[in-house]
Amino acid sequence: MELCFADVGQGSSTIVLLGARRALVVDAGGKQALTVIRLLQHFQIESIERLIITHNHEDHSRGAAEVLTAFSKRIGQVWCVFDDVLLNSFFWRRLTEEVNLQRLRREQIMRLERDERPRSVFNDGDAFLDVI
Repeated sequence: MELCFADVGQGSSTIVLLGARRALVVDAGGKQALTVIRLLQHFQIESIERLIITHNHEDHSRGAAEVLTAFSKRIGQVWCVFDDVLLNSFFWRRLTEEVNLQRLRREQIMRLERDERPRSVFNDGDAFLDVI
C-alpha cells in the first residue's frame, strides 16, 4: 500500500494505492482534477474502490465529478456528506447523471457522517479505512 498526496491548488487529494491496480481517492480538487486523473493513469489504476469527498466545497468535490467521468463503471462506492451544499453542486449533478445512465447504482452512494463509533468505509483484509 502506498499513499500519494497530490497538490490540487487550494487543497490536496489523497490517493491510496492498494495494489492490483486499485485505489482509494480522498477528495479530488476543484478545476485541477486532471492532476488526480493523470496520477491515477500514471499508476495504471483500473478501478477506484472508494471515491471519498470529505466535504462539499468545490475545491474538494468538483474534481470528483471529473473522476466519476474518467472512471465510469469502475468505482466501487462514492462516500460524501449529504447536505444542502452537496445537493446544489456540480458533483451532485454528475453523480445523479451516473445513476440515471445506470453507470452507478444508488446503493453505491454512501453517507459520510460522524457516528458514536468508528465506521468502516473500506476493508479488504489488507487495508482498512474508518471514519472516526
